[in-house]
Amino acid sequence: MSYFEDAHTLVNHCESKIGFLRTLHAQCLADQAIKPEFQVELKNFVENLRSVLDYCARGLFDKYGKVEGGESQNLLSVRQARE
Repeated sequence: MSYFEDAHTLVNHCESKIGFLRTLHAQCLADQAIKPEFQVELKNFVENLRSVLDYCARGLFDKYGKVEGGESQNLLSVRQARE
């Protein structure tokens, strides 16, 4: 499976969890208290979305991050390019 396919699978998984998160959120609002279950589910949801970005970044690096001669180019580098 490619990095982009992995990312797509994870996005679909996250989409399937939104309804459950909304239900937990509504319960928290009704109770005027944040439930630990909601915190854990929300944390996992956001971590999964971050993983989607990681998969995409790796896929983009594999596709565009190599320069001629086989040397890798860091796409997220903040250092100045060689002159």
